[in-house]
Amino acid sequence: AVVSTQSTGTQTLLGTLTRGVVLQEDGGDIFATRLCACAVFFGDKRGFLTKLERGQRVKIFDFKQRFLPLFFQYLRVHSGGDQEVLLDPFPEPEVMLSFGQRWGDKRPIENTLIWAKVIHLKARQLVLDFTELYPPLTNASHEDGIQFSTSDDFDRLADAFSVAM
Repeated sequence: AVVSTQSTGTQTLLGTLTRGVVLQEDGGDIFATRLCACAVFFGDKRGFLTKLERGQRVKIFDFKQRFLPLFFQYLRVHSGGDQEVLLDPFPEPEVMLSFGQRWGDKRPIENTLIWAKVIHLKARQLVLDFTELYPPLTNASHEDGIQFSTSDDFDRLADAFSVAM
């Protein structure tokens, strides 16, 4: 019964994702524009959520004004060996998106039907470099390697369409 409900819910959500969410990088920050009918929420793993309003371009990852200051503060504290001062949490180089469902304490994002993780590559590299230098001081766990499929005809069509807009 649970599988059937999940399958039905997933199919319903997929039917409302037709136009999708457009992600753009601008000046080191990541922006999203929700075009689909499905409600889309963005936030961090702890569940600080914001709903993307349809048709509005919204900054979902602020590299310069949010990530870098937190990262350098963490670096200053922990590279100095001050184990007493703990910054919580280690700044994450990513933002989470959930489609049609909120997440939080009672429902982790992994338990939502459709979700995605958007990783800022420069921020991720800074985190990886730091975790190599100071492995015992970080609570970050990041997998290695970014994977993607080769482009197909639909990808090329989408690229051509996005250039035309």
